[in-house]
Amino acid sequence: MTSSQYKYDQNLDIRFDIDYSDYGRNHQGKNLSSTTKNQISPSSTAAKNSPFCGGMVKTVVSVAAVLVIAFAGVGLGLYFTGVFRGNIRQDATKSNNTAKPEGIVTKAATLATHTASSRNTVPTTPEASTIVDKKYNDDTTSNPSTTVGQYDDITSSDTSTMDKQNDKITTSVAATIVEQNDKVTTPAASTTVGQYDKVTTSDTDTTDKQKDNIPTSDAATTVEQNKKMTTPEVPLINENEAFIVTHGEWTKWSGWSRCSITCNNGTQTRTRLCRKTSSDDIDCDGEDTITRICNNGKCPDCEKACPGNTLLNENCTACICPSNIRHIQVFNTKMVPIDGVTVARLDIQYDILGTTADSNGTFIDNLCKSDWLIFKKLKYVDLILTVGGVSSDPIIVTMETTESIEVVSHPQDVVALTGDSVDFTCRAIGKPPPNVYQWFKNGKQITTNSSTNLNRLTLDSVSADEKGSYYCKASSDYSSAISNIASLDVKDDGGSFCETSPSQQFKRLPKDCPQSGENPLMYEVGRCRRNECIQRPKFNTESKYCCGPTRQTMRSITCTDYSLDILVTLECGCIICNQVNVTGNTITTVRKVTVSGYVHDVVDTSSPLRLGKVYLFDEEVATTNYNGNFKFEVSLEVTRIVVTFKEWIIKNNFIETSKVFNIPKDYSGTFYRDIPILRKSTVVEISSSETSSLSLANSTSGSSFAEIIIPGGSFYKADGTRYDGPVQAAMNFLDPRNDEDMSTMVGDLTFTNDDGEIGLLQTFGMFHLAFSDSTGNELNIKGEVGMAISADVIGAKLQNATNVKLWSFNPTSARWEFEGNLRRVSDRKKRAIKASVTTDFFIGDTVITDRYWFNFDNSQLNYCFVKMHLYADDESTTPLPWDNSLEPTVISLDQAGTGRVVTGRMSQDWRTGVKSNEDCILTVCADSQFQGYLSMHNAMGALNASLNLGGSTPTAVSLTVDQLSSTTSRGRVIDTTISPLTSNGPVYHSSKSNCYSQSSPLCMNCSATRPEPYPECIFCKSRYCRYPSTVSYVMCLKANNVDPHFRFYQSAVSLFEYSVCKELQECRSDTSVWPLMWFPKETNRYSVWYMKVRVDVDTTRVESSVRIVSKGSHPKTQGKMFGIREDETINQTACIEFKGSGNIFTGALYEPDQSILEVFVEGTDCKVENVSSRLIDKIITKVTPAAIVSFKLPIQKYYDGIYEDRDDELDEAKRAARNTCKGEPGVAVTITCKKRDSRG
Repeated sequence: MTSSQYKYDQNLDIRFDIDYSDYGRNHQGKNLSSTTKNQISPSSTAAKNSPFCGGMVKTVVSVAAVLVIAFAGVGLGLYFTGVFRGNIRQDATKSNNTAKPEGIVTKAATLATHTASSRNTVPTTPEASTIVDKKYNDDTTSNPSTTVGQYDDITSSDTSTMDKQNDKITTSVAATIVEQNDKVTTPAASTTVGQYDKVTTSDTDTTDKQKDNIPTSDAATTVEQNKKMTTPEVPLINENEAFIVTHGEWTKWSGWSRCSITCNNGTQTRTRLCRKTSSDDIDCDGEDTITRICNNGKCPDCEKACPGNTLLNENCTACICPSNIRHIQVFNTKMVPIDGVTVARLDIQYDILGTTADSNGTFIDNLCKSDWLIFKKLKYVDLILTVGGVSSDPIIVTMETTESIEVVSHPQDVVALTGDSVDFTCRAIGKPPPNVYQWFKNGKQITTNSSTNLNRLTLDSVSADEKGSYYCKASSDYSSAISNIASLDVKDDGGSFCETSPSQQFKRLPKDCPQSGENPLMYEVGRCRRNECIQRPKFNTESKYCCGPTRQTMRSITCTDYSLDILVTLECGCIICNQVNVTGNTITTVRKVTVSGYVHDVVDTSSPLRLGKVYLFDEEVATTNYNGNFKFEVSLEVTRIVVTFKEWIIKNNFIETSKVFNIPKDYSGTFYRDIPILRKSTVVEISSSETSSLSLANSTSGSSFAEIIIPGGSFYKADGTRYDGPVQAAMNFLDPRNDEDMSTMVGDLTFTNDDGEIGLLQTFGMFHLAFSDSTGNELNIKGEVGMAISADVIGAKLQNATNVKLWSFNPTSARWEFEGNLRRVSDRKKRAIKASVTTDFFIGDTVITDRYWFNFDNSQLNYCFVKMHLYADDESTTPLPWDNSLEPTVISLDQAGTGRVVTGRMSQDWRTGVKSNEDCILTVCADSQFQGYLSMHNAMGALNASLNLGGSTPTAVSLTVDQLSSTTSRGRVIDTTISPLTSNGPVYHSSKSNCYSQSSPLCMNCSATRPEPYPECIFCKSRYCRYPSTVSYVMCLKANNVDPHFRFYQSAVSLFEYSVCKELQECRSDTSVWPLMWFPKETNRYSVWYMKVRVDVDTTRVESSVRIVSKGSHPKTQGKMFGIREDETINQTACIEFKGSGNIFTGALYEPDQSILEVFVEGTDCKVENVSSRLIDKIITKVTPAAIVSFKLPIQKYYDGIYEDRDDELDEAKRAARNTCKGEPGVAVTITCKKRDSRG
């Protein structure tokens, strides 16, 4: 058993001070003052029995080991070793090295009497001077004591109102620290099993079977590589009472108070309380009160001189133009009148001139053409405009709905040499747009210069002190958003950015080419990390430097009846990664990301969205063609993109749909997706003048489970006038209980909280509304609409309250925004609102603006983690490394099976900052079990799912693993239930939290090392450690291959690709390989070729496997292999890529070469039944006896069954050529076999 391997995301804990040093959104003024902290502290008696850390703590008896005292200068260092029950420990019996690992601080039993007072020695962090906003743009917010928290997480300042949520965020007693840690020990450094220790140096000129993963060219390289790949030591965590702490917890910020004065500059304040369970609890970090400047306009001035024919009004606030009455009408973007809009002069906002009402706007007298007016209403963006000249025509005003801020361009990682100047940039959109950008380093706001309010952060003459993690926060009066984290690394020498020894990288071998060792079908070829580095002087302005191969070698390995050339990387260094200099010519590779796809009806995939508009966030970027295809480029700084599809010229009742795609970091190429979208549902006719109820009924019981209640007189036409007449109403409901509905969901079930952090939502159903008149003209709604959902559906059968709330969809950010709470409705009330239901409902009310997607969601979630591994085959003998192309998806169900949460590799918990990390996928567990669906995709499509768990089988757990029954998903989606929840895999869940004092050995070690060395360092973060999900996160990260996990694999006969060298960037340092490049790219376009092969097995419908081996005929490629492509037949045919004839690159120039293609199939007694007429004379004598047939193809010639496409993007060219091959009837060669049991 090897040592525990884990992957630690060093950025997950960077934001731990956001709640404390960054109070929210900085909008209109400066932070003027702060007051003494308010604290809620119950009596000491109550504290003794508190379930929180710092209440009753059990004493844990430790087993003493060795106490070593070392003096260095005037400093006294204590090093302790020991093993504690329930701890993450170092097992001395597994090490033959008695030296204490450097940098590990441990504790002996003699310190068990350490005083409890040390618990309160955690230094507080200096508070950054930050200014925040409130949820809506209203300068006269009511007194904070009347403010209600939007999400109802913490709405009371009295400890008597602490809800059940607090049970989930308590710190565990010492005795409850993770049991799993007992089995995830790491041996000492000297016992780390180096994979290469078993490998002897081999002669690269001889054919060599791979003995143990990676033969190296010399012993010195092997030794150096083993040193660098040693697993870091796991810290020893002492459960001594002195190191267990409980942190106070801030309540939510109140709303802003009213401005202290009516006019001119005043102040507003907002407050929060530090809620504590005991007087021993550590104070909350940060201030409890913040203040900002407010100004509602100029004060009255009765001495003011008015120009021309204007007069000073009675209250001395403005010069007016008598008898100039203007009619003002205000509409939303759907031309529906808005009531309740206040109108005031911009410079005197406290003096309200009028308020719109009764759909007829308002009339305002005494306006002058030079007056600037401001229009305000909750949920709408403030609008400022001038009146203009005197006119009897009404002033038509259109107001936009507020939209939360979304960061669309994120800061990027940077490396720099000491003394360099560094820039980080950040761009966000929203309505209103952000007016403040704040920058943070390692979670602390940077306030040293005025540039921190700009979207660009410039660091001049950087030094090692500037190393760290940076991010921005964009804010407006309405919302905030936080960017991704970018790292800055600063070194004195550019070459030191690179590790000279390559990291592990396996190349998959054909199934008839097994080698010796643990993974017979995987050959280690090494990989340089390709992280950015620096060279001076720079080659040219376009040069991009990264850590790439500086020494490679070709090895030949023996297969069943042939040999295979394989390129191995031996050494890495800082190189120009986007350019190669060939015989004096510089070949430059431009990294770009292209998004493409096919938009179609979710039911009928052959029905496309023809000539539809495509938007990236709020910008039009493309139009679908007549076949429903689209393509556009995106910036490299974008990671999460929102793409919206709308009908344009051709109307087919498609619903406007916004989809979210996550672009992997450092991705380059074409990002392709199929986009299924909904059409409007069956139309129901209702009356515009009466209250109507749109009901969705259960197909079996006939009872309603969701309803929309629309008041009479609510419909308006596109010209802004009221509509009277029959209304054609369509409501599409996406039921999370229906697996097929999940693919048509809009957005990604996330929201942004008040602090700009991202949270997940559990949906119980989302729906879209659409209305039209009898001729199909669009109608829109004015006024409050009731939206109801069955109590059974949301799992609240007998409850009077629920955490499920009503949300509306923001199509620009593709996030959901809070609309209101739900209330239970009695039978009597249901009759009053004309609901035709027989079961209790929960109803929420919303005023529709211009949004027509709504959702019933729960944001109070119980987080856990799922462990998912990838293998090369269904026998799980060959594990594959995790890479950015993998897209895991977990759909978790609530206890009743009615609510669902969809998570993936980009998911995170906004409360704790923990997130999916490679094979640990964040998900949501029910109270006592996990039930859900798991799938995994890579660039080639969906991977197969194993019915058997990997690793050990969890004990005392009821676990089922099955495959989803849907035909299209069979074998690719795991349907699993685990009960009760476990702490040892494959689902990792904890009901306990874990907080350590800053004076503990763990926290001191974590704070002294950058990046932080252990996942357990999160237990030292006051904001994070209080939540159980951080414990779940650490448990999952530390699990190894022998622990239970779900398994996915790529079939050994499906979509196999092998190339000696795909293109120049892969084999740049070995010129002997250049003639064997699959894509020599004489021009900037890729040329991709496919052959269609048919295999009939004994006149049955049995499928087979087809392989094409591409070889050369040029003197430098004669008898050598370009590569292998293999795939499974579907309906007896397969489209197989081959290396097309054309110019090859010999190192000095391009020379022509005709490709030789050898065709193999799986079967016995196979023979060629038919060859397309124009290919017959291209058949040659078989080079390899086992081949069924061999061809030698002329350069750039086209034949029946041969298909080609060219494009600047490789993925696009391959997709187009493959789709053409699959869609066209022409077959190059037909082969018949008696059985499929071996390759013949």
